[in-house]
Amino acid sequence: MAADRYPFIALPGGFGTPDEIFATATLIQRRKIEKFPLVFIGREFWCPLRGFLADDLVKAGTSDSADLACITAPDSPGEAVGSVTEVAMRRFLRE
Repeated sequence: MAADRYPFIALPGGFGTPDEIFATATLIQRRKIEKFPLVFIGREFWCPLRGFLADDLVKAGTSDSADLACITAPDSPGEAVGSVTEVAMRRFLRE
C-alpha cells in the first residue's frame, strides 16, 4: 500500500499532536501501516515523551522496544529530511 511509505513528522504542539502521534504509533504497532518512520523534530522537546515510551511502557511490558525503532528525534528540518531519506533508501529501494 502506498500510504505506508510516507513519514509522520511531528513538530512541538499542543494536545492534538500527541493524539496524532499515538494514533499513528498504534497503527504501526498493529501492523496496519508499515515501514513508516515517526520523526519528532526537536530532540529536547520530545525527550520526556521518548523517555516515557522507553522507560515506562517498555519496562512495564505494554510496548516492545522494537515498536520504538521507527522513532527519531532530529533537531532540525534538515536532519529530519536526512533521517527520512535514510529510511527510504534502506527500506524501499529493496522492494
